[in-house]
Amino acid sequence: MLFRSLRKCVLPTLARNIRMLNSHCACGLLQCISSHCPIENASNWNNIEPQSFLAPYQGSSWEVIDEALSFVDLKSTDSVLDIGAGDGRIMIKAVINGAKYVEGWEIQKEVYNLANSHILVSLSETEQKKVKLVCGDALTADFNHFNVIILYLLPEGLSLIKDKLFSKLLNNTKILTIGWPFTDIKADREKMTSGGIRLFLYNK
Repeated sequence: MLFRSLRKCVLPTLARNIRMLNSHCACGLLQCISSHCPIENASNWNNIEPQSFLAPYQGSSWEVIDEALSFVDLKSTDSVLDIGAGDGRIMIKAVINGAKYVEGWEIQKEVYNLANSHILVSLSETEQKKVKLVCGDALTADFNHFNVIILYLLPEGLSLIKDKLFSKLLNNTKILTIGWPFTDIKADREKMTSGGIRLFLYNK
């Protein structure tokens, strides 16, 4: 019985610590459990044609994501919506950092497939149950189930989604935009990351 308890409770933690120490994953995520991360094998990543020009075609660094999640003060009770999920980096890190639930929306099918593969190899089965990835237009998302919303969109994308976003939010929702602010709404807080990326936090 003791051995079974150790196997259930200690070994998964030990395995994750070993991954963190030894991983040299191409995606840069220490917790990635695959020796063949899909990011490394996405040779056509830079050749994917965007369906719109509403989001930047460049993944955030893990350092910027860590600073963004710290800036939004992510808690274990938070339900997070990631709009413009890209290859799933923010979703993965939000779950690893303890978010209760994370949902991501990505409109580009090829990028969605990449994100889905990235999530499967980077998160444990238990962690994967906290994640939902949707391929579709985030304008059709239901915003009122989330208390943290993260957007990595160009100003044009932010302008399109702004009215619906702010009209459907729960009270005490935190909105974090990465890179660009909403043009006519003053952020409650701003921060420049160590990598030179601007963060804007809005509290409803």
